[in-house]
Amino acid sequence: MKKHTLLILTNLLLITGVSFATESQSFNGPSNTAFTAPAGVWVKLTVTFHRPKLDCLKGFGLCFDLNWGIEKGGSQNDTEVCPVSMQLEKNQLQMQVAEADLKNYENGSSLQYFQGKPTITLEDDTEIPLRISRELGSTSPIVIKAGVYPVSFQNGTYLVTIQL
Repeated sequence: MKKHTLLILTNLLLITGVSFATESQSFNGPSNTAFTAPAGVWVKLTVTFHRPKLDCLKGFGLCFDLNWGIEKGGSQNDTEVCPVSMQLEKNQLQMQVAEADLKNYENGSSLQYFQGKPTITLEDDTEIPLRISRELGSTSPIVIKAGVYPVSFQNGTYLVTIQL
């Protein structure tokens, strides 16, 4: 218990020290309670729309990656990965991806699997890494089984509902 408390306090001091040192500002203007992450820190969840069994290099599927760093920008070119939003509710994973991001991703090569389609087909099982699964609220890695999943389109965003 003492180790956990000490670790939490140390992290809190490091984060607040860095935010004061980099003069981080609130999104809503100056405030005593609201602050942003220190300048230059970024976290990005991305999906590569290629088959895991083909080393995420070709075919259509889902490969997940969580990138983070301190430098400005990302570690990968934005055309190589595609940002998504995910939410886990009950036994369903809802994944949202903007049409604009699909158009930019590899010159729109994956857009054909979403645009005007009521479903997408995943040929391989895909395991979401434990670190990402925990961020979604799961205590174990989430496995997306191969299958056909419904897709809907609204306000420039595709929503894929995956039954787990």
